Amino acid sequence: MRWAGGWLSDKIGGARVTMLSFVGMAASLVVVIFALPHAGDPGSFWTLFLGFLAAFFFSGLGNGSTFRQIPVIFRDQHAKAAAGQGPQVQAAALKQSEMEAGAVTGFSSAIAAHGFFFIPAMFANLAVTTALWMFIGFYATCLAVCWWFYARKGAEAPS
Repeated sequence: MRWAGGWLSDKIGGARVTMLSFVGMAASLVVVIFALPHAGDPGSFWTLFLGFLAAFFFSGLGNGSTFRQIPVIFRDQHAKAAAGQGPQVQAAALKQSEMEAGAVTGFSSAIAAHGFFFIPAMFANLAVTTALWMFIGFYATCLAVCWWFYARKGAEAPS
């Protein structure tokens, strides 16, 4: 679903799609929590399966929107700084924005790869429900940060 996140970000804005992905992942994990066995209830495999499938869907959507936001943010910041300074300065600013966006995209990918370590580690060291609630808290924090820096009126780098 990464392609859909990028495409949708082009249409309605990267920050909106990224925030939608955080809300969707959190809601999906709430579904997963209630699908787990608890208090004599055997739980529901299909609800659990669909909840995780939805979480993965929203994760892909967020991945695409995030990687679409990065070059847009850098391009806009450099274009703003070079405004009115002539075509050579503007071309240099565009080139610099592309280099910086490439570096941040690579760094973001490296950080994202750590999820394959931290997520299983949390499941191994915590109760599953506790780990899922912690993920939901993390998504809420990410939602607030995204809103503050990229979506609110007067944000530093609207995208």
